[in-house]
Amino acid sequence: MGVVYAVVNQKGGVGKTTTAVNLASCAALDGARVLLFDLDAQCNASSGLGVERSTIAGSMFDVVTAHDPADGARTLEDIVVATEVAGLSVCPATIDLAGVDLSLANVIARHLRPDPGGHGPVPRHPDHQRPGGS
Repeated sequence: MGVVYAVVNQKGGVGKTTTAVNLASCAALDGARVLLFDLDAQCNASSGLGVERSTIAGSMFDVVTAHDPADGARTLEDIVVATEVAGLSVCPATIDLAGVDLSLANVIARHLRPDPGGHGPVPRHPDHQRPGGS
């Protein structure tokens, strides 16, 4: 099993994307296999790694809003793009991510949506249970 790093901060302009791209690149250059998820509608991680919108088959928006892979919905495997850095791939973002809140607003049980790999609902981690066990 690999290591997962998340670079998050609610405030903009604090270097999240720069940090994520540089960490991913350094790890790949050190021999690790790295998959970077670009979940920002500004798409700077994707474009910073040389991904051009016109060349991608799908984006994180397509995966997050996918209903059923059997109906042609995109999975992570469908959208992964190799970069010029050996061992570094990216799941690219597009401007469509800006509207993901609206796309999912009326989806019943959206927290039980299939996982991005298309393997069924993502189970809630036991440490992340809400009071009362829900």
